[in-house]
Amino acid sequence: GTLDAAAAIDVDSGSAIIDTADAGSSLTVLARAGELTLDTGSAGTTATLTKQGGTGQLAVTTLTSGGDTTIASSTDAILGSVTSSGGNVVVDSVGATDGDTIDAAGLIDVDGGSVDIGTADAGTSLSLLAQSGQLTLGTGTAGTTASLTKEGATGALQATKLTSGGSATITSSTDTSLGTVTST
Repeated sequence: GTLDAAAAIDVDSGSAIIDTADAGSSLTVLARAGELTLDTGSAGTTATLTKQGGTGQLAVTTLTSGGDTTIASSTDAILGSVTSSGGNVVVDSVGATDGDTIDAAGLIDVDGGSVDIGTADAGTSLSLLAQSGQLTLGTGTAGTTASLTKEGATGALQATKLTSGGSATITSSTDTSLGTVTST
């Protein structure tokens, strides 16, 4: 369905499948047991998506916010385009975190079992952590520091291009494959 509000939108249900949610202020969606699917979401201020329970996944095609964006999933988080024009983007998933594009005026912090991000552009710091599987980054940009960390015995750390305005720290418990890494 479609949700449109001049102020806040707050959804709390077992599962949530939303075509469009356009909030003048905050957008909050909580799926307590099943899937959380949002095709297009927009928040004037903050956006918070939380998927709980062991079934289903969190999937977002497009999400934009004027402030901080927080995404949490007890399983996988599948992200198309996530943009915060005035804040941070924080993603935490127990399973895989797959994202096409993440763009934040502030920091980007992604923590998942495995992490696969096409493009991440952070105004300040960029931090990607794969706790047990593969960490793949296509292009990453950080205004300040960048940190890529791959833990666990499976998968590897692969980064095609990483640019940071400060230090760039790359740590892997297994193999590392790097293209271009630049600290300016």
